[in-house]
Amino acid sequence: MSSEASQQTPKSATPIFSLEDALEFPDTASLTQFDHDYLKKVLVATLYHLGKLSEHEACVALGVTRRAFEELLPRFGFSVLADDQATIDVEQHA
Repeated sequence: MSSEASQQTPKSATPIFSLEDALEFPDTASLTQFDHDYLKKVLVATLYHLGKLSEHEACVALGVTRRAFEELLPRFGFSVLADDQATIDVEQHA
């Protein structure tokens, strides 16, 4: 094995995910007025809620702190807490 083959180049950091596709909507006044930042927040919050992104991945994707992300979730109808029955019972009796 040559010395060149034994040397490994460090891998560069890769993004958690990259959204390369574009969404196409009909040209209606209500859809053309959407803020792209708002749509990104809705998408990331939804993916987090569905369990497709971790909280860390969601924060990195949006470039926000954990606290800012947790404050964002209720704006889209999502809870910061897990929505399972055990968590709901604990919160109701706290």
